[in-house]
Amino acid sequence: MAIELGGGDAHDELRRAEDRHRTMLDAAGDAILVFDYRTAKATVVNRAARDLYGYSDEEFRGLTGRALGGPAASAVVDRLSRSLITQGAAFEPRHPMQRKDGSTFVASVRVSTYVIDGVTQYLSVVRDETEQVEAERALHASNEALERTRLQLLEANRLAALATMEARAASASKSEFLANMSHELRTPMNAIIGMAHLVARTELEPRQRHHIETIQRSAQHLLGLLGDVLDLAKIESGKLALEEVEFAPRQLFSHASDLVAARCAEKGLELVFDVATDVPDTLVGDPLRVEQILVNFLNNAVKFTEVGEVVVEVRVRSSEDDAARLRIDVRDTGIGIAKADLERLFQNFQQADTSITRTHGGTGLGLVISRKLAALLGGEVGVESEPGVGSRFWFEAPFRRGRTTGAPSRMPAMGVRVLVVERHEGARRVLCSMLSKAGARVEQAGSGPEALECVLASAREGRGHAVLFVEDGPAELGGRTMAEALGGLSLAVPPRLVSLRSDETLEASGAPQRGDVLFKPVHESALFELLERTLGGRGDPASPSVPVKDAALEGLRGARVLLVEDNDINQEIAAEMLQQLGVEVDVASNGAEALARVQASAYGLVLMDLQMPVMDGLAATRAIRALPGFGRLPIVAMTANVMASDRVRCSEAGMNDHLPKPVEPDALRATLLRWISGSQA
Repeated sequence: MAIELGGGDAHDELRRAEDRHRTMLDAAGDAILVFDYRTAKATVVNRAARDLYGYSDEEFRGLTGRALGGPAASAVVDRLSRSLITQGAAFEPRHPMQRKDGSTFVASVRVSTYVIDGVTQYLSVVRDETEQVEAERALHASNEALERTRLQLLEANRLAALATMEARAASASKSEFLANMSHELRTPMNAIIGMAHLVARTELEPRQRHHIETIQRSAQHLLGLLGDVLDLAKIESGKLALEEVEFAPRQLFSHASDLVAARCAEKGLELVFDVATDVPDTLVGDPLRVEQILVNFLNNAVKFTEVGEVVVEVRVRSSEDDAARLRIDVRDTGIGIAKADLERLFQNFQQADTSITRTHGGTGLGLVISRKLAALLGGEVGVESEPGVGSRFWFEAPFRRGRTTGAPSRMPAMGVRVLVVERHEGARRVLCSMLSKAGARVEQAGSGPEALECVLASAREGRGHAVLFVEDGPAELGGRTMAEALGGLSLAVPPRLVSLRSDETLEASGAPQRGDVLFKPVHESALFELLERTLGGRGDPASPSVPVKDAALEGLRGARVLLVEDNDINQEIAAEMLQQLGVEVDVASNGAEALARVQASAYGLVLMDLQMPVMDGLAATRAIRALPGFGRLPIVAMTANVMASDRVRCSEAGMNDHLPKPVEPDALRATLLRWISGSQA
């Protein structure tokens, strides 16, 4: 409560008025102090003043404004006094003041004079603004910090933009480097592989043929390594684009098996493809990358397996009306991988054991690329392995179902009794499943003696076998041996023999004719074709079948092709490959010559290199397309420029197709058939 520090007795009415006055003063939030005009000492203070300054009522007695104002109060008091004299009131904003305990605070002071009973006094209102000042300081500091942050962000954005520009430039430079490296490496590889292919088609002594085949295998291995390195670089630089096309998975598996079947046969390994019946006939995705993963796993399995088998299992993990999740397992009986080494797989340039590289070769890039491709496809890869037992590499990914439905279910062997004679249990089981799907009544045997007993038993019961599928392996199972054994049984209607072979060599086949051979791993399409040919009355089953590939080439004989190529060695290789296919070849060394030749002669196809002097292949193609009547002339890029961007540039220039170097004979043949005869390979 405010008190009066000076004065004596007063009348009761005056005292009640003073009490009301003090109560009002104590209710005020600001500190209020009354000073005597003559002595400048405090006479009245309210509760807020006592709380603010920390003095008691008695301690306030005799304190002046200068004493309460702190060390810097004199100048402030002088300014206030001058303002009071001239204006009758004064204001001092945010003046530092001092408490009893020596601490300071910031306050604004408003002073005015008033007269009571002829006595002049000063009324001082002091407002503590310390918290507001500190808040403003904090806000100011925050604003400064925000400004610094803004400037830092601007600088960071500038640096980021600069880094982006540099990254784009580096990416473009990297892409250009990759394209150039690919071109420069593929050009000599084309010469090596091409020349080896041409030499292999000549008459050679066994030792010479061995040397040529070694060159071919080594060159293909080097080409595969080159492809792995470039693929990895493209993936990591974000330059690898995926396709979304409809494909037939069983055709993909058939092609993948063809790529490794010969190596399996060389090592005596059983290769089995076990594709579940519920796998859709068509899917939508990138078949090239799916096959790349599968072939990587297959090559890995064959490389590290010396005895036993390599089995591919394809299953549908989950299925919906418009989608299916496929899982492909590649299981082998190879050396296996220690548990501690499994984590190192699928990492760049890693193998489970460094000694593996010395023994089996390889960089481990195939597994790295498989993992990255699987991720791009929305799937994943994994491995399970046990040293000395084998490994299982798996790949799983979702696919949309294709709109194209498979052909109506064919049952070319409906009701026909057949016998499968195969030592390998997995291969036997898969073939029996396919034959059952074809409608056959299937029996099986794992050895020659067991097969003969089965044949005799069936003959005695009057239900003899129409066809025997016989593994062309050991003497007791071989087709010739089985044919001789059956001949000695004096059967009324001997069964037809089909030899199951692990490779396409015909020497010592033991089969009566070529038409009765199935190459392992057996694929459903090949099996059904054979059954339809032998059981469905299509042609004479006793006469050898004419290979479809050879018949298709008849449409190429006499066709004229313009080869546009500036490299002499590549000219020689490509020209001879074309001539072996029955094609007439003209050669142009650059795009300008090609432009002149197509106007002078009629060609069924132009094979166009890209990088050439005088006029490159892209410019030449655009010039040809600009000629009246040349919009439909097939022009195919035959080039070592194999990046996705190169294919786009070729298409934009008006080319119809893209044939990469090194040129594979089968790919060249398929391209010719596609664009000259209009058929498919």
